[in-house]
Formats: sequence, structure tokens, C-alpha cells
Amino acid sequence: MRVIKGQHGLVVQSGPFAGMNYVSEAVCSSLIPKLLGSYEAELHTVLEDCFATDYETIIDIGCAEGYYAIGSALRLTEARVYAFDINPRARDLCISLTHANKVADRVEVLGECNHETLNQLISGRTLIICDCEGCELSLLDPSLVPGLKNSNLVVELHDFIDPRIKPTILSRFNATHEVSLVDAVERDPAAFPVLSNFSPLTQRCAVAEFRGEAMQWAYLKAGALAR
Repeated sequence: MRVIKGQHGLVVQSGPFAGMNYVSEAVCSSLIPKLLGSYEAELHTVLEDCFATDYETIIDIGCAEGYYAIGSALRLTEARVYAFDINPRARDLCISLTHANKVADRVEVLGECNHETLNQLISGRTLIICDCEGCELSLLDPSLVPGLKNSNLVVELHDFIDPRIKPTILSRFNATHEVSLVDAVERDPAAFPVLSNFSPLTQRCAVAEFRGEAMQWAYLKAGALAR
């Protein structure tokens, strides 16, 4: 992995955030897939659909070092971004990433996200990206956060933590949102030309995200934003 970093530097090579300057570590995930741009490649089509909307507010819950928060700020240059993580190291890295990409004036890095905070921050056209290790079950509740009904969401569903998560989340948003589910798939190293000079073993390791469980995401598009 040091070879890949040494050859291409700390810059995202492909995908929706190609060209983003990056930090030298990742929090609770693998660094190399983010540098390659292969990280969560299942969501690339979803993200491009998201970035076709001129969002005013982006809220990233469980931002880690800021891959989605800063990437979204680069793609949507007028949006205000709020990046939440309870891990102090993640917040420090995310702040560093805001400066590395010159978006510190539009990205606010915060700690825990709760219902009150969400109610305060949802404003205008809002996109919420959520990967909070099962806390989506309690946090994403439109009865407690009415603004969710008019927001678009990309939610990583952690059913292996609590099997109630997917059915509960879908039931909460079925009436107000168009719901799409995205399944995790195995990466094909051949899809990333930057790996072509490396051995097959290095290629496989480079795109591996080392997830213990199969993952699924929900893309929830609000009817109010679709109109």
C-alpha cells in the first residue's frame, strides 16, 4: 500500500471526488480505496444523481475523516456542509481535510448529532449522508425531525447491528420518499487503471474494504425535492 501512496500521492484518483487532496489515514475504514476512488463504488451512481441537485445544506453524520463531507463541498460549491463525528481524531482529520481542499469556510465539523441539532440545521434543499453504525434507527425519525420529510438521504443500513433498522427506516420514509436500495458488490480491480502495473494480489488488496458483513444502503429521495 505504501507503493500506491508513493506513486500517486495523497490525491483521490477517480470516482466522484477525483482530484480531492487527502489525509494520510482513514478512520474506521481503509485508506487506499479512498485514494483510488473505489471506496463504496456502489454509491457512485447515487452520488452523481445527488450532485445534480443544487443543495443548500449537506449534513454528513458519521463523517470520519471527511471523504463525503469534503468531497460534497467540492462538488457543490455553494452548499453549506455540516460534518458530524463523535471520534475526536476523525474530527481533527476532517478539519485538516477542509484546509487541504480550501473549503474550511463552508464546512463545519461537529461532534454528536441529535434530533435537536438536525431540526436546527436542515434548511432549504438538504442532503443527508448517514453512516452512524446503527444510530440511524433512533436518529432518522421524521416524527422527531420533521425536516427529514423534505430532505434527501443516503443511509448506510447496519442491519447486522440491529435487524430492525432497514424495515423501520423504510417504513418511516415510504410515504414521503422514493426508496432505492443499493447492495454491496465485490470490486473489480480492472475497473481502476491506476492499478494496472501492480500484481494481482496488490490489486485485490487495494480495492478491498475489509467489511465484516455485507452492506446495504438506502437512497431516499423526497417527493418535495423531486417537484
